[in-house]
Amino acid sequence: MTMMRRNVLLVLGAALAFIAAAVTVFYFFQPWRSCSFDDTAAGCGMLVGDAAVMMVAMSVTLLGVILVLAGVLRWWRSGVR
Repeated sequence: MTMMRRNVLLVLGAALAFIAAAVTVFYFFQPWRSCSFDDTAAGCGMLVGDAAVMMVAMSVTLLGVILVLAGVLRWWRSGVR
């Protein structure tokens, strides 16, 4: 695996993991949601569409972490240069 491909794995994996983790946290707290029976957004139930977006974001976070680990493993096995 070339140096460029290892860097692409690391950068792409890190970017995917970071952005998807941010989306997951954003959907966990749901700052846009308001309920008539509670003052905070955390008291409201999550809608089906929101849960689907959060599940996709969590899956992409896992994929990003796997890509980062694959890039680091390739980099470590080839020797640090």
